Amino acid sequence: AMKHNFVQLAPHVLPIREQVKTVVNRLIIGLMGRAKKAGFTGLTPPPAYTPNFSAGIDHFCIHAGGRAVIEGVQKNLGLQEHHVEPSKQTLYDWGNTSSSSIWYEAEWIERFGNIRR
Repeated sequence: AMKHNFVQLAPHVLPIREQVKTVVNRLIIGLMGRAKKAGFTGLTPPPAYTPNFSAGIDHFCIHAGGRAVIEGVQKNLGLQEHHVEPSKQTLYDWGNTSSSSIWYEAEWIERFGNIRR
């Protein structure tokens, strides 16, 4: 579900250069797959490119359901420590508060996250 949501969200938040990198990567993978089917051997397609969402999004509110959840999202999206700090701090301060953790994270970002207009 998260992958589907990010695919839908990406064209609206990613800079053009990230969108182009993603499209070019998908084209190369597709062309190499077709070449393999046509009999060209020894071709290894590149790994699927994961866009840099931090290029278009300044702050992330990740559900503070547990340290493993936060670290899993951080790893899969390639986020840096300052991106997940609000989630980790909310988990530390309040524990797993279910969906309301997002509001605690938003408040943390508002106080400490250098929100800009």
